[in-house]
Amino acid sequence: MDHSFKYIGLKGKGPNNTNVSKVYIQPSLFVVSRQYRPTYIIEGITMAEAAPQPSNTVLVGKKNVMNYVLAVLTLINQGIKEIVVKARGRAISKAVDTVEIVRNRFLPGKVQIKEIKIGSQTVTNPNGRQTRVSTIEIALQVSE
Repeated sequence: MDHSFKYIGLKGKGPNNTNVSKVYIQPSLFVVSRQYRPTYIIEGITMAEAAPQPSNTVLVGKKNVMNYVLAVLTLINQGIKEIVVKARGRAISKAVDTVEIVRNRFLPGKVQIKEIKIGSQTVTNPNGRQTRVSTIEIALQVSE
């Protein structure tokens, strides 16, 4: 299975009138982002079905764990009291690592796990085959 991005070239307005600069297809990631950051969608999902993520959400993918830790710490520094870390597939362990590093190494005693949701999604790969992918959402509560 090819894990590289395939550029399908879309510019303009996305859902909720957000500016979308580019649209790519990648089998393992579903993210709709705003202005000048690439947008990833799964083949078969249209822009109308792909809603942008709230600003308190960190989507974990293929980057280094410390990138996601920095993203969580940046949201905390901006004063956001509840942060959701989402991942699916092989990135689930990286999401758990991200939360544990923030809780135990950077902000011990100041960040608690509020809720953990697990589930699965049906994904259509580029070959047209449908597979199920596990998902996780970890909600963090920041205390003073």
